[in-house]
Amino acid sequence: MQYTGGDINRLGQKLREENSEISNDDLNLLQAHRLSFTTPLFKTFKDLTTIKSKVQRTAIIAFRLKRISTIINKVTRRPEMNLNRMWDIAGIRIIFDDERQLRRVLSEIENQYEIRGTIRDYFRKPKEIGYRAVHIYITEPISKKVIEVQLRTKESHNWATLVEITDVLYNTRLKEIGYQNNPDWGRFHSLVSTEKELSKEEANFLYKILDKNDFITRLA
Repeated sequence: MQYTGGDINRLGQKLREENSEISNDDLNLLQAHRLSFTTPLFKTFKDLTTIKSKVQRTAIIAFRLKRISTIINKVTRRPEMNLNRMWDIAGIRIIFDDERQLRRVLSEIENQYEIRGTIRDYFRKPKEIGYRAVHIYITEPISKKVIEVQLRTKESHNWATLVEITDVLYNTRLKEIGYQNNPDWGRFHSLVSTEKELSKEEANFLYKILDKNDFITRLA
């Protein structure tokens, strides 16, 4: 299917206006745009696998294309964003043992790829909820498609997984919206993520949330 960047931006606007009433033609265009990232994503995945293996062979690497429903939700949630500039439709995640290895691979990526936008370093400035990772947008040189690369440590990945589990168990949207979606759970995960010593009040707050929500039992 042939289309232009303008076609994709107009599609994004239609998705916001029509919301649940999306035509088959619109869905087909969105799917064509989504699948156009497949080959660039796979090539970038292979290249980054080589790069990370020189630093840490056992680092975990995975890739994904955003689901159509997730793309639509984000377009609706971010009305100021042009769909053609949604840079995380294709994504790669690498999980390292520690931040030192992560920094070495980040340096290699910066040297070998054209970087788009700002590198988001949530290790140096964590999100309010406690999220830690590095997000970097790179250009696949042949297609010029933008691929999002997330770099995490095992520790920060385990924390992020706990947030996703909380969303499933308690019908929250912490991963999508963040701290403000549910301030109690937001503060809970922020404290779990912190590297500083907790005060007595903070520790008691954690125990209160665990007990109130029967979290350990439900998690098991």
